[in-house]
Amino acid sequence: MSIPPDGGQLRRLLLREVSRVMRKVAEATESAVRPFGRRASAGADSLGEADRGFHHTSDGGGDPRAAGPWPDGQIPGHPGNDPRRPFRMVTWNIAGGRRSLSWDAFDYDDMDLQYFAERLRRLQPDVINVQESEIGGSGSTARKLAELLGYPHVFETGTCPSHLGDPTKTLSLAVLSRLPMEGARAQRLPTTRLDLKVGGNSVEPYDRYAQRVTVGGVDVVNLHPTPLGFFGHSYEEGDGAAHAAEIGSAVNELIDGPTVIAADLNTDRPALVYGRMFEDMGMDSALDTDARTVPGWDGAPDQIYSSREFRTVGSGVVATGTDHHLVWADLEITDARTLDTLAAARETGA
Repeated sequence: MSIPPDGGQLRRLLLREVSRVMRKVAEATESAVRPFGRRASAGADSLGEADRGFHHTSDGGGDPRAAGPWPDGQIPGHPGNDPRRPFRMVTWNIAGGRRSLSWDAFDYDDMDLQYFAERLRRLQPDVINVQESEIGGSGSTARKLAELLGYPHVFETGTCPSHLGDPTKTLSLAVLSRLPMEGARAQRLPTTRLDLKVGGNSVEPYDRYAQRVTVGGVDVVNLHPTPLGFFGHSYEEGDGAAHAAEIGSAVNELIDGPTVIAADLNTDRPALVYGRMFEDMGMDSALDTDARTVPGWDGAPDQIYSSREFRTVGSGVVATGTDHHLVWADLEITDARTLDTLAAARETGA
């Protein structure tokens, strides 16, 4: 939504109202969008075919914080120190570094970056893409997380006002890397022309971005499109599908060589929405088709794709007490020149 630069008070009041309405809409529609055995609420039928984005709820029951962080079969092996080892990539929507208090939408605990750092530290990825980090008066969530992990290189892009509790903060995308980054670039994604509504009121779409950085000869792309499902639309059909095609074209412009895309695509069936487009770009999904990346939800918005210079040798979804699980992939580099470049960067740290 468009807020005048000098309308700080109005902006805060409006964002609070949007946050309040969003909570009510999410509670009313949670089971109609993708039923998992919970009876749909009466007012949610119109969203029954929408893909679900934004923050996702579950009927899983119990306390999500009790979720075991390393279920059997999901613990990847230590990547080792061989400079020619596979490229380990992670993507995680971190909700500002907050765990979930319950399966209800927008029900978060206080920030707990140690929780996130512990799980990422065990994986020791080369690069981490995060969505829904925050920038605010207390600094950058992504940069604090990078400091805890000892990752010296961070590229962060602010996107829109945060819905996570403090409307004075800005949501961001960020790439965290052990190795130096080159050619860091943020590209604004096409703005949807769909009528986005919250509580029956039309709202202006926020800007959304894709990031690209080059790490050891590998281009890494991070993005987090508009959650059309929350606003009563779907990326799977009609104008929503046309908007997905526009996003795909924008991503295609960022692909120029060995590339890994790691993102929250904000649709529960990215293979249906983006599969053909990514195939045309020479990109393959690292996750199994039955992977689920949001607790209790029949969907996998969080995905890792890689170009023809890679072969997936391992991937998985690590269950966490958060509203998006952690997604990882080990990508063996099959292109000799790319492998040499990455190995040299690992050996020299540059």
